[in-house]
Amino acid sequence: FLDRNLQRLILNTLAANYPDRTTESQLKELGSQGDVTKSLLYLSEHGLITGGATRSNQGWHITAATITAHGLDIAEDDGGLSAPG
Repeated sequence: FLDRNLQRLILNTLAANYPDRTTESQLKELGSQGDVTKSLLYLSEHGLITGGATRSNQGWHITAATITAHGLDIAEDDGGLSAPG
């Protein structure tokens, strides 16, 4: 169910566009709509991104997203500002 490779690809894509938002069309290019939507929701629930997916009467839709500071730390895999120096 959880596609860690896709999650890492999404985080790296958002990091490359930071501080700008990554567009809906850029996100849709990363994989199937269902898989990308699941990954965006998961990353959002963990506070790693803002935006990414919304729900309407017609179901889930991919939307523009931005990586958070915590998401950047995860993408860089260096522990961020709280890492021992």
